[in-house]
Amino acid sequence: MAQMVMPISLFSYYEAVFPHISHLSSLCQLHVYFFPVSLSLSLSLSLSLSLSLSLSLSLPCLSLSLPCLSLSLPCLSLSLPCLSLSLPCLSLSLHCLSLLSLRCSFEECSATAEWLLSRTEIRPLVGIVCGSGLGGLAEMLKDQMAFKYSDIPNFPQSTVHGHAGRLVFGMLKGKACVCMQGRFHLYEGYPIHKVTMPMRIFKLLGVETVILTNAAGGLNQDYKVGDIMIIKDHINMPGFAGNNPLAGPNDERFGVRFPSMSDAYDRELLQLAQGVGAELGFGDFLREGVYCVLGGPSFETIAECRMMNRLGADAVGMSTVHEVIVARHCGMRVFALSLITNQAVMDYDSQEKANHEEVLETGQLRAKQLERLVSNMVTHIEHNNNDA
Repeated sequence: MAQMVMPISLFSYYEAVFPHISHLSSLCQLHVYFFPVSLSLSLSLSLSLSLSLSLSLSLPCLSLSLPCLSLSLPCLSLSLPCLSLSLPCLSLSLHCLSLLSLRCSFEECSATAEWLLSRTEIRPLVGIVCGSGLGGLAEMLKDQMAFKYSDIPNFPQSTVHGHAGRLVFGMLKGKACVCMQGRFHLYEGYPIHKVTMPMRIFKLLGVETVILTNAAGGLNQDYKVGDIMIIKDHINMPGFAGNNPLAGPNDERFGVRFPSMSDAYDRELLQLAQGVGAELGFGDFLREGVYCVLGGPSFETIAECRMMNRLGADAVGMSTVHEVIVARHCGMRVFALSLITNQAVMDYDSQEKANHEEVLETGQLRAKQLERLVSNMVTHIEHNNNDA
């Protein structure tokens, strides 16, 4: 790239007009000379969509212009060329930001899906996501083929205790499935498009139905620890602030620009779960309600719990909703369950405190029933699909 270096003659002109600032000319020469180097690096790095590098390289533009601002009034004229040169750098940085949503592109997801399909003969029709302490669902799969997240190209890695970090292919009651032992969360520092990337990969693997599980706090005062709540709807708190996994340029190969969420949770699967639960004798602890998602990782305040309860939420957690939105955007059917692992604190006189250890312990106590419910549902989903 051609260097945009300020001619030295311009400085000679400034020295002639303002002789009292001639001792500063070397500073300004350095100022203008090094900026194009920063600009050229910013240009080349923006092509690789490296935000952190682009921003760090654009910072010198600001720091270099500061000395000029601190000089006497005549020197302000010298800073004008620097400011005019820093604007392209700023526009390039903003361009980098606008392209961030493309980082989980169709091509990137396709490459990951092809990598997986080339290493297993299983072609899954059901995708299962295991929440905190519920990874035992994956152990039910027969003829397993497991991949560590760290070995899968472009795949994030799980950092939360209780999430094993494996993608397991196998057969469940004769149905080809793929199961995530551990998911990703906003509070781990992942951008929302990375949190939901596995849903797009599920779609490209051939998955038609997604079953999601999570551990949640009970807001409904009729709920007890150990209850299983079938999610019939959700409240997306981060979405109110614009943090939606579909924000940014839309790729029609995944789905439409404005997908409906009034039927986010498949109603036939909701009815199926109620029927299967009744057959298994789970009527005493099987509920149906609304799930509210927050960003985490801090647990909710008493005021926040009261607010969400008044909004109509029955349970609160830090996952699932973003995955549901992307799964529906991709045209997959969605069913989701919350295991109520703790009761949300709603009283200022209470000494109770939510903690992650309680979440994991409750998951272990109720895991077998939840596994039976999901495995029996998978059997019926196959039967329903065959009848369709």
